[in-house]
Amino acid sequence: MGTQGGTPDLGQDPRISQFVENVSQLYGVVAQVVDGEGTLVAGASPASGLGGKRHDRALSVWGRPMGEVRIWADEEAKAEGVARLVAMYAESLLDAEYQLESLAGEVTEKYEEVNLLYDLSEELGALFDETRISERVLSRLESILPVGCAGVLVLEEEGFRPLAMKGGKPSCPMGAEGVAHIPADRGILGEVVRTRKPILTSGPDALPEDVRQSETILPTDSVLVVPLLRSANRPEEEVIGAIVLTERSDGNPFKTGDQKLVSAVASQAATAINNARLVEELKDATRMKRDLELAKEIQASLLPERPPVLEGVKLAGRCVTAENVGGDYFDYFVSDDGSVVILLGDVTGHDLGAALLMSTARATVRSSASDLGPPEKILDRANRLLFRDLSSSSLLVSFFVARYFPAERKLLYANGGHNPPILLRADSSSIETLDAEGLILGVEEDVRFEAGRRDLAPGDVVLFYTDGLTEGRSRSGEPIGEERVEKLLMQSRRRSAQEICDRLYSFAVSHMGGARQKDDITLVVLKVP
Repeated sequence: MGTQGGTPDLGQDPRISQFVENVSQLYGVVAQVVDGEGTLVAGASPASGLGGKRHDRALSVWGRPMGEVRIWADEEAKAEGVARLVAMYAESLLDAEYQLESLAGEVTEKYEEVNLLYDLSEELGALFDETRISERVLSRLESILPVGCAGVLVLEEEGFRPLAMKGGKPSCPMGAEGVAHIPADRGILGEVVRTRKPILTSGPDALPEDVRQSETILPTDSVLVVPLLRSANRPEEEVIGAIVLTERSDGNPFKTGDQKLVSAVASQAATAINNARLVEELKDATRMKRDLELAKEIQASLLPERPPVLEGVKLAGRCVTAENVGGDYFDYFVSDDGSVVILLGDVTGHDLGAALLMSTARATVRSSASDLGPPEKILDRANRLLFRDLSSSSLLVSFFVARYFPAERKLLYANGGHNPPILLRADSSSIETLDAEGLILGVEEDVRFEAGRRDLAPGDVVLFYTDGLTEGRSRSGEPIGEERVEKLLMQSRRRSAQEICDRLYSFAVSHMGGARQKDDITLVVLKVP
């Protein structure tokens, strides 16, 4: 990001521009971020025909004005909500940069801590779930600090509730049986709520008498507690949680350096948790629901309207998302050499993030498939192109690529960590799986994808599917399972590809018996006439 005179430079971080662009598209607003001189550093240009309700929100880091966010929207509430979200994100980056510069200046030899904070800042910016944020924070802390017992707690009406823990019972008191909430009106955590300042102790005498006497859960001889503030550079705002460490795994007492590191991490964690809450609020609003409906229409438009009509092959496909948008994808199209390319993908999760990631993966894989190469080469090229984006994401992407030559009845395929398709031969009742070695995309840059081949015959049926088909559960929790799918496939072998596809989906819905669909269901049926 860079600094100017010890203060972070607002215009040097491309993540702010990207975040503003994403937010503008997601919420249908016009957004700008300007620096302290009024210079535009991110968002729409002044010549964009700005209109609607405008809301401005100042940006500052540790009391220093940095600029402001300007949002134009059709509703004042939307403009205010989005402005707050952009401001929180920008301030978190500015604050992280300020913390990093200060920490590096004081302890230059601790380069690992600096790298930790940079990495954590990028990771938390992509997470919008409080538990996952907390787990990532503790995981990163554990990688650089000898953590014996630690927890990330959020403050609720009943007290502090542990969101993530490191260290087992009984040595870790926060994870003790029966401890659902820790009191926030007394003891060490009560003092942190009152003062909004960290507490570091290396002996019981370091605490005030009233704090020591009222503490019932945390040890008073060695503890490090850092508050999570709604905005790290505005200490007058409320405490929303705390990072608590009650012991080091090396047996040494906590040091001031530990406090500085945890404080820097806490500022990022607090902003990420607060952003997650803002996103949840907006998702629950009617405006967000309308946006999700639009996203659903856009995602549906990326799926093929109808299967290709080609002599020697019959195809049918279906994709039903669990929510408005999802992480499943399928496609089929005819190449210039007369072969049919079949693509099937699955991103973990079925929310907006999964849908956006699948859109990126779809474009990459489909582009790679246009060069008439074999499936294993298609996956290899796509994996290399996607590796950088996927390796920094918490989501996983699996893909299955097949190329079928109707004239030769030859099916070539490669698997990138996906469910292996099912092959049902017309001349027997046996089931084959089209498995081939290959990792999910984005785990490693250099991956060997095994080339698979099957020669098909008239009447053969191939079922490509995502795990939403086999893992759908009834109200009693019983999954559909592969055996039921295979049995129904055998019973339907003489039907058309479209009828087989429809029967499999209807069976899945019937098995769930009205229970909410928890995962996307996608299937493609290939039948040799």
